[in-house]
Amino acid sequence: MTKNIIKIIVAITLIVTLVIVVENNRVNKVKSESKVEAYQSKIDSLMNNQSRYDSIINNIEVKTFELSYNIEKNNNLIEKNNRELLKIKKQYNESISNVNGYNYNQLDSFFSDRYK
Repeated sequence: MTKNIIKIIVAITLIVTLVIVVENNRVNKVKSESKVEAYQSKIDSLMNNQSRYDSIINNIEVKTFELSYNIEKNNNLIEKNNRELLKIKKQYNESISNVNGYNYNQLDSFFSDRYK
């Protein structure tokens, strides 16, 4: 009879141990799933941030291209204006050099044209 009682106690102990192990595994699985969900949420948040940053970078690249285009256009306009100014300066220098050979009427016309 004591052998049966010992067998029953051992059996109960094994069953309780088995229940504890199974429950611990279930709790650990739930904790693991919870951690996985938390990490997945962080990954999703990082992906959203990455998308937002990619969009910002794209907008910056577009604006940079537009600014570069405008700078190039303005540089070309400056060069064109400088060439025109050089032509005008050359024309005035030639006119001023020719003043020595002008008579009174030509000088009067020259200065009245120049200071209109």
